[in-house]
Amino acid sequence: MRRRNTKKEQTRIQLATLLGNFWEEVASLVIAPLPISVERSPDLGEGIIRPDYLATDRSLAICVTATASTQTYMRKRWRYTNELFQLKGLFGHSTFCINLLFTPQSLLRKGGASVLEALFDETINVSHLNAFEIFQDEAERLLLENAKVAKAVGILNQRADFQTL
Repeated sequence: MRRRNTKKEQTRIQLATLLGNFWEEVASLVIAPLPISVERSPDLGEGIIRPDYLATDRSLAICVTATASTQTYMRKRWRYTNELFQLKGLFGHSTFCINLLFTPQSLLRKGGASVLEALFDETINVSHLNAFEIFQDEAERLLLENAKVAKAVGILNQRADFQTL
């Protein structure tokens, strides 16, 4: 029997998705001026993990690594490994795989960064920017505000006088 997520777990999942989307947008800004055409999250077939960015000629893959906790990193490191093996298996070893590492060193287990560096052809560590913690705090505040708005809308929808408007 599957256990239902608590509200706190649901918020954490939403926050993790929000953070991941944020860092992918930051990566888009970095990638945009490059003299190479890339696709964002291209569909490579059923069961194949979509890389964050893949050059249209398949010569380059860019993966964004941004996890909000040590536990998330421990779970996702296998996803990163699988993704790289799939990319190299599909397009050959000539596909150059870059990791943009936004996860702060404090959230990686001992040796975690070196594992990522060994897996990818190149790791660009931008975790020193400290924007991760700032954005995470702001994202949590926004999610809380959105939850309050959603609750208020739900209450209004249940009121008979509101429904007749």
